Amino acid sequence: MSDLSIETFELRIEVRPNCDYTFLIENYTSLKQFIKVTRKGLILDYKDKEAIREFTYAILWANFKLRIEIPLNSLCPTIPNRLTYLYWIQEVLLEKEYAKNNAIDIRKCLMGFKFDFLCCNPPFYESQEEILSSRTLKKNEPNAICMGVETEMITTGGEFEFILKLFEESLKFKSNIRWFTSLIGKRENFFCLQNILKNENEIKLLKFSNFKIGKTVRYMIAWSFLLKSEKLVPVKKKDLNPFLKNDLNTENESNTPLQKVKKQKLK
Repeated sequence: MSDLSIETFELRIEVRPNCDYTFLIENYTSLKQFIKVTRKGLILDYKDKEAIREFTYAILWANFKLRIEIPLNSLCPTIPNRLTYLYWIQEVLLEKEYAKNNAIDIRKCLMGFKFDFLCCNPPFYESQEEILSSRTLKKNEPNAICMGVETEMITTGGEFEFILKLFEESLKFKSNIRWFTSLIGKRENFFCLQNILKNENEIKLLKFSNFKIGKTVRYMIAWSFLLKSEKLVPVKKKDLNPFLKNDLNTENESNTPLQKVKKQKLK
């Protein structure tokens, strides 16, 4: 395995979305009602769900001429955050001169296709209690409201076990997808996953990085089972059968990374 490096990734100035309130209001007037004028300048109430959603709409329209609909109770993506992740994936692909750059997220059907990369933004928490605990641990009152339905924010074992499960499932498609990637929210999870994946012999290429936007730090991970010279293979229906049945048989295997972690927790 090669390509072990951890570098802070910075989005190039020319591709950074313009999030200036004045610029956004000029190009998306619906945002104006949520902007307040103060002595310190224009401000947005990040504890107002509608304001956050309208801010996201404004960024997408003013910078990319994209219109989307986001339910008010759903997660509202931080555009600069997600864009940085996607540009990092692009850099990983360009570094190895992969050409087509077709992508898949974990909700799409794979059958009959081959892909250069998979991207994932896993549920962050493992319980409602963890969400409440994270709020109380902060020294100051949170600057922004936590938006999202339970299925978007909570999963068994949190993001750590979710990404380990993703790794186990990626073994089924190691010849069909060039790069498997994921965002990581917690620093401790990033380093734990780094240590685990570095010791997985089947991984041939492994990348780690992080970025900081404002006060938020996020981490990124990418792994591949293929060297540059190896070609992708289209996914066949028989390869999908375990997924369609929702049975990967990993729960019965004691040597998977996820099972090893669970055993350690029980000790």
